[in-house]
Amino acid sequence: NLIAAVEGSRLKKGDEILMSAAEHHSNILPWQRVAAGKKAKLVWVELDSDYRLSEKEFTRKLSKRTKIVALADTSNVLGYVAPIAKIAAQARAVGARIVIDAAQSMGHRRLDVQALGADYVVASGHKMYGPTGIGFLYARSPLLEDAPPFLVGGHTILQVSREAVVWDDPPARYEAGTPNIAGAIGLAAAMQYLTKLGWPAIEQYERALTNYAFKKLSRIDGLQLFGPATSEERVPVFSFSLRAAKKSFHSHDVAEIADTDNVALRGGHHCAQPLMATLGVKELTRASCGIYNTSDDIDRLVAALNKVKRVLS
Repeated sequence: NLIAAVEGSRLKKGDEILMSAAEHHSNILPWQRVAAGKKAKLVWVELDSDYRLSEKEFTRKLSKRTKIVALADTSNVLGYVAPIAKIAAQARAVGARIVIDAAQSMGHRRLDVQALGADYVVASGHKMYGPTGIGFLYARSPLLEDAPPFLVGGHTILQVSREAVVWDDPPARYEAGTPNIAGAIGLAAAMQYLTKLGWPAIEQYERALTNYAFKKLSRIDGLQLFGPATSEERVPVFSFSLRAAKKSFHSHDVAEIADTDNVALRGGHHCAQPLMATLGVKELTRASCGIYNTSDDIDRLVAALNKVKRVLS
């Protein structure tokens, strides 16, 4: 919302905002509102046959009219990791701003914002094993220096008179009110923990876990997995549909029955309804793995899904 407020003030009628069909609602709704107010246009980049962001489609739809490229680094449904550095270089060549939603990737892989070449990067704390209700925005300083604050209040000012206000320098001018101090301390602790574990070790471990999950899930008759079929350039997030005897099972039923065996799944549209429409489904079941998961957890997941098939059949 903050980025949309800052960049939206610079948009004109006919300008284009480029985003993918796999975006989380958090990265769609602010741009929809800005586009409607400015009479700008949302341009959607489709997926390729491997459930990844189509680079060919992106190149075809990128133009001099493109002013904003807003993309998820990693899909929260499909698990793919987009080639952001390559895309950002193309976007810069036409003068577009690059906004990266890194919420899904931050707990799985090291992210170098300068190597990405992004103008803005956003992430959420709970995806990094930190507290809820806290996250961060990285922005290139020049982009924020001339823009007014998104929200106003205490801590955003240098001086206030009856007639006018002088805003503080960024980032203070964008941090109205009392900050989430406890959340920031908790987020810092989580980031230090991940750094201590080491990103190469985290990525290697999760890649092995992903390969194991692919092997086991592929043996479940009636399970359709949505997302890239290899562990390369993806994270261990598995979204799927399940059916037996020509009957499809609703994701909420799948999650509820799995829960009776202490297997935690999520059912629904995953805050990505445009993606669900693109995939031709209304909802999916998702299993999300992290550094605390083991191959035993994958085995329990498979056992729970087989139980779901027995119960619902």
